[in-house]
Amino acid sequence: MATVKPALHGKSVEAGTPGNTGTQSGLIFDRFFTDGKISPFDAVEWEKRTALIGNEKGTTIFRQNDVEVPKNWSQTATNIVASNIFTASPVVRSVKARCAN
Repeated sequence: MATVKPALHGKSVEAGTPGNTGTQSGLIFDRFFTDGKISPFDAVEWEKRTALIGNEKGTTIFRQNDVEVPKNWSQTATNIVASNIFTASPVVRSVKARCAN
């Protein structure tokens, strides 16, 4: 049998032996950044922008209109995130992106 030493209480237990399946409640995390009354996404100011990436000749390589990003993001951050999301697979795009149709 393997011996496991949990870091929280420092007691060694034999893994897989009967009687070691006591009721443990797990870790408890208190809220720090949110109060639980509103969604964290609703606490952020959003704005729609155009993500535009060009090459050294001035030719547009990537363009995406109406990308909804946090208002305090820089245009560079908007371009990087939008280009990574919208060049990914359609499944990733639908999960990660919050943009207008």
